[in-house]
Amino acid sequence: MKTLSNAGLGTRPRAPLRIRAIRAAVDRLGVKPNAQVRDGIGRYATDFGAFYLVAKTRLHLVQGEGGIVSVQAELVAKAHDKEKDIVIYLGESGKFYKFNPAEIYENCSRNEREGIGMLNFNINLGENMEGDA
Repeated sequence: MKTLSNAGLGTRPRAPLRIRAIRAAVDRLGVKPNAQVRDGIGRYATDFGAFYLVAKTRLHLVQGEGGIVSVQAELVAKAHDKEKDIVIYLGESGKFYKFNPAEIYENCSRNEREGIGMLNFNINLGENMEGDA
């Protein structure tokens, strides 16, 4: 027997985080997306012209280091080569943080996740784009 929760009735499911981040950037930052950035697995960033947008669910809290975020090393290299910033939309707070790729390189640790090179760095390395705490 179908109930309200499994019959497709009731609350509408939330859009995927990547889509929510794009919508928030358009609405709150007044920018328009140019293209999706893809790798062999799928989409992982959105090109907004002046910056690449990456959506992250939450910070990873590391004792003694604070809140850590990670992005694909390939994206940092691309942003550095094209002189673009990286903007991270943090889903848990709904905030945007802007990062300089050169500063990421100088202040990161590296690892691999599912065969993809990742760069990990402190959220405080970035600038809160909307200026609130």
